[in-house]
Amino acid sequence: MQLLLSNLLWLITVTFAALEMEPSQQSIEEGKQQYEMLTHKAQIPNFGECWTAALEELHRDCRHLDDVTQARLALRFASCFLQTSGLQPISCQEMDDVRPCLRRLTDRQFDSYREFFTHTQNMCSFLQVQVWNRQTGRLISRLGSEAAAVAERLERSGTVQEDILRAQERALGNQQQLMDQGHRMSRDVDTWRENMQLMVQDFREQTAEHRDLILTVFDRLTSLQQLVLDRFSWFNSLAHYVAGVLLVYLLTSTARTAGARLWLFLVLTTNLALERLLAAYFISAESPLEARTAQQTGALLDSSVWLLRRAAVSVCLLILAVTVYRYRDLNVANNQLLLELHRQHRELRAYLAAKELSPPAEEGGSDSVSLSSDASLCRAVSVPAAGDPPRRRRPSLVDVLSGSLELGAALRSASRGDSSLELGAALRSAASSSRGSSSPSETPQPSPGRYNLRTRPSPVSGGSPAPLRSPASLSRAAHRLSTLTEQQEVLVRRALRR
Repeated sequence: MQLLLSNLLWLITVTFAALEMEPSQQSIEEGKQQYEMLTHKAQIPNFGECWTAALEELHRDCRHLDDVTQARLALRFASCFLQTSGLQPISCQEMDDVRPCLRRLTDRQFDSYREFFTHTQNMCSFLQVQVWNRQTGRLISRLGSEAAAVAERLERSGTVQEDILRAQERALGNQQQLMDQGHRMSRDVDTWRENMQLMVQDFREQTAEHRDLILTVFDRLTSLQQLVLDRFSWFNSLAHYVAGVLLVYLLTSTARTAGARLWLFLVLTTNLALERLLAAYFISAESPLEARTAQQTGALLDSSVWLLRRAAVSVCLLILAVTVYRYRDLNVANNQLLLELHRQHRELRAYLAAKELSPPAEEGGSDSVSLSSDASLCRAVSVPAAGDPPRRRRPSLVDVLSGSLELGAALRSASRGDSSLELGAALRSAASSSRGSSSPSETPQPSPGRYNLRTRPSPVSGGSPAPLRSPASLSRAAHRLSTLTEQQEVLVRRALRR
């Protein structure tokens, strides 16, 4: 419909424009004759191309015909006419400004131009009329077909509207029935809602009573669960603690592990306290895990407690290993040191007994052999030079070695249990006896023998067993003994060199 109206408006506009610009009938007839004549000339074999090109320009430029375009078309047709007549054609028809070209035309060329100038306007009028007639015919035929289609559509639209009206009437009837049924259903729904409200109210009251009863039962079960878990955890922790104490006591019953007993007891006590805190956390009502079941809570508590116990056992084993690794038995160390010293003395005595000993010759000058200790207990032995006033005889090698052996015996006696004062007295006695002796036979040699660390004879008490001293005193005595032994070895090497 809209397309039809737009076509009608366009047709009316074109019609009024054509009426305003409509040429005379005589001009149209003349234009028709000239156009048919030019079309016939375009079919001439020799000069048909010029007339064909001129006609194409005529068809192209007639829509925008003005003075310049009309003059150029007239020049084009005049040139083709002159070429067909065997005369000189016009060669300036392509110029934009045709005035200079018109001034150069001859009289014959200008007459041909003037004739075709009038014919060009008539032919354009004829072509425009032909175009308008064709467009008008097509538009009228299209308007007719569209008008028929619109009429058919309007007829179908009327039929459809009648059907729609009948359907609307039926829909109104159905809506009325639905409204009646809706009112009845609304009344039924109101009644059903009231009944449901009563049922829901009764159900809520019963649910509240059941919830109170279930909460009471759950509270009692929770209290019972906490009591059982608390008692069981107490019994389990106590049994584990007692077993741990007994095991620690057995493991630390030896001297090597006795130093770790206090630390192991401290670790076990700390573990017991942590277990009780963990059990109180899981069993208390404020615990965030109170929503768990009794089985889940017990399993979680057991896993946490055993994790703590494994950590405590690991710490105990670490403490025990460190204690065993750092332990040092001073009695065994001192015993080994004394046995080594006794072996050296025995080897030295055997060496001296096998070797023939003779006193060395006296030498000029003053020579001295010194025996010193950390407390300066041994005094120096001086040998007088020739010409000096007579003094005590110079000790021989046998005297020095005998004094060394007596010094070693005194050191062994002192290390078995004597105090530092007794050790000094024994050393001074051994030194004085070594200085006053004149031969190896004059110095009493102690007989070697094995001795016991637990019951050792004391030289001060006349052979009665001396009690075992503390490890600190034994360590100090062993240190002094090692120092004196080194000095004794130096003295013996010097004596052997002499």
